[in-house]
Parts: sequence; structure tokens; C-alpha cells
Amino acid sequence: MKKWKVEAKRLGKLKDVSVMVNEIMFFAGENSSGKTYLLNLLYYFYNYNLKPGLGVKLINRNHELKFILDSIEEKQTFTLSPEKINLFLSELSKELTYNLKEIKSNVYNSDVLIQKLAITFEDFKESIKIEFADEKDLMIGGAVGSVSTSPLGVQYWFRDEIKENINQMEKQSVSNSTISMIIDYLFNRIMYKYIGFEDNRRFKEGLKSVYLPAGRSTYMLLEKLITKRAYNALTNFEYDDVSQYQLQANYGVKSFLNKIVSHSNEYINKYKDLVETIENDIIGGSFSYNEISKEYQFKPTGSNRIINIQAMSSSVTELGAFTESLKLMRGLGKNLVVYEEPESHLHPAKQIKLMEVLFDFAANNYIWISSHSDFITQNINNIVKKKYLDNQLHLADETMSIYVFEKINTYSTVKKISSSKYGYKVPGFISFLKAMSKETYRLNEEISKYEEDNN
Repeated sequence: MKKWKVEAKRLGKLKDVSVMVNEIMFFAGENSSGKTYLLNLLYYFYNYNLKPGLGVKLINRNHELKFILDSIEEKQTFTLSPEKINLFLSELSKELTYNLKEIKSNVYNSDVLIQKLAITFEDFKESIKIEFADEKDLMIGGAVGSVSTSPLGVQYWFRDEIKENINQMEKQSVSNSTISMIIDYLFNRIMYKYIGFEDNRRFKEGLKSVYLPAGRSTYMLLEKLITKRAYNALTNFEYDDVSQYQLQANYGVKSFLNKIVSHSNEYINKYKDLVETIENDIIGGSFSYNEISKEYQFKPTGSNRIINIQAMSSSVTELGAFTESLKLMRGLGKNLVVYEEPESHLHPAKQIKLMEVLFDFAANNYIWISSHSDFITQNINNIVKKKYLDNQLHLADETMSIYVFEKINTYSTVKKISSSKYGYKVPGFISFLKAMSKETYRLNEEISKYEEDNN
């Protein structure tokens, strides 16, 4: 993932924000300090896809990029240099943050305060070669390969040698709509390959990203009520006034309902080993979806008993959402899990085991976590130390970042914590633990003094 930075002023209760998005991120801070505000915004940008025609719009707005249009219309071979791609990314950053009203609506579904917002991309350093084989076929890529034989078939060739075809068009020549589609697809691929944004059209099976909100257990328990009456009312004409059933929720929650709770996708089971670790070592059984009854259920290890979701323990419904996510994630490329408060309803020993699973997942994927738990923080530090000793990975700033959210009066601040081979020191947790230890010591001393005075 190429790094991209999000900067904001007055983002909800966050006074000033400057976050460089990384492969592994950990947000620490007390309740209502703004962690969810920021996670939702980052997740929205990660899942962003260019709207139809936006690529051409951005090119028309920057005259230095108009050669792309001319070359495609005239079927000329050309190279999209890093400088030109960076010009596109510069225009894209303006477009992404131009309409704050749309962002507020899509991300927060409310009139949350956003005074200023900016997103910037790390420089792109590779060229992409684009060449036409003939009047009907087009090949885009960085390697030599055969060309589609379908009329107006388009293949996008990148260094990982993954091919993609655009649907056949009825006309036998390159039309304006085709040009727009080609450019949109090309720039979506740039965003996916080098920035990390999700391109839903690239892989038809499996999920590439999942957001696990803090209320996931409740959403799983109320699956039928929420998905069939509230959430799906957006496209269901069964109700005369669907507005009263529409779910008022942030982007992460809506994504979770759509991708996980509604169970509208098929299992891929790429992460079968991680799922089995959770089932065997943490929840003690298998969590699954019954296609006949359309309900989630749990089967304890060593038992034939099937338990309905409403009778499960809170730890099962909490982690069931995660195991379902792992089962549904796609088998190609890197995936992202955004996990709010993974410590919820878990014993400290189980929290530690879950973090080991998450970092096993992060070896070839991305994880963004928010938490209030010192056990989670300390276990992250131990994982950093183990990786350093094993020479497997030094989780320095290049791959991992920790941000601390601190409430000051009515606003919150966000500060990045420096890393070392010894891990991270999260000030809020450390000061609280020291204060609690001092209070424990003081109370013990008072009890001893009380007993001495009364004996």
C-alpha cells in the first residue's frame, strides 16, 4: 500500500487531524474521543471508486493530461509517466474533498461538522504503457501479452500479470463512452494497485475489506429486524414510506450490515486456519449461517447441539462477526479488516490470543484497530518485540502506526506515537495504570494503618 495522508480541521470533535494511512494502524483513546469518526472516513476513502466519467472530467480540468484523451481517440501508443499519474492524483485529491456535503452524507449520515478536509497521495514512481493493437482492441499494461480478440475487449496488464477485460461493446469503433470507461478503469486500477483503494470491479468473488463496528454483536442478534426491515427498505418498495425504516448509521455500520450481517456473499475460506484457531482456542465451537432458516448458529466443540444466535454468549457473537468476515474475504490480493474494540466481551487471555490471530492476518493484509484495552496495547508491544527477535519483521513506522486520541475540553487531539524495537508507549494507558497502582498502594497502606490503630 502506498501511503496517503488525510488532514482535517474540526472533524466532528477532532480539532486537528493529520494521519498517514499505514498497513497496520492502532487508534488508542478514551470513549467519545473521535476514533470512530476518523476510522469511518478512512474506510470510506479506501473503498472509493471513481464515478462514471470522472476520469475524463479530471483530465479535462488539467490540460497537461489531455494527451490521454487525444491518444485514445487517435489510437496512438503512449506511456503514462509517473509525473502525469501524479497530476491525476493531485486532481483526484481535490475532487475527493471538494464536496464536503456528499462526504458527510455518505460517511456519517448526519450534518457532522467538517471545517476543512484534504487528502494527499505519496508520489507514484512507475510508468504504465498503453498501446493499441488495432482498431478494435486495446492493451494496457507493463508487460508483453496477447490482446483480447473480442470487439473492443480491453486488457489491463500490470506487473503482477493480472488481466482484466471490459465488456464487449456493440459498436465496432472506439466511442466516447468507451473512452470514458477505459480512463475510469485505468485510474481505478492505479488507485487499487498503488494506493490501496478498493476496486470492486476487479474481483467478482469475495470481500476485499470489512468494517467490524463496536455494536457488531447487537447487529448480528437483530439481523432479521435490521436487514429486512430497515436497511433493505432503501430498495424495497413494500413500504409506502420507506424513509421511516431507513437506517441512520455511519458508513462502517452500513458496510457491515451489507457485507456480513445480510450474508449476501458466498464463503471463500481463504483464511480457514485463522478461523479454526478462533473456533478452537477462543470461542470453543463453530459459528455459521444456516441457509435454510436464514439465521446464525453455533455448534460447541465436541457436541452435536446447535444453538441459536440469541442463546449464544456475548463472546461468540462478537467473534462470530470476525470469523464470518474471514470466511467471506476474497482469495486474491491483500484485504483490509477494520476492527473496533476487539477486546469487547473477552477475557484478557482471549484478547491476547485474538491479537495473535489479527497479526497473523496482517502478515499479508491490512488491519486498522481502535481500542481502550491496555492488554491489547501490551500484547501489540510483545508482538513487535517477538518479530524483532525472530528477524521476521520490524514493525516500524514503515508498516505500522499508533495514534493516541486525547480529549481536551470539548475537542480531541490526535498524536502519532513513535515506535522502537521495544514497541510503543501509549501515554493515556500508562498514566492510568500508574494512577491505579498508586491508589491500590495507598488503600493498602491505609488498611494497615487502620488495623494498627485499632489493635
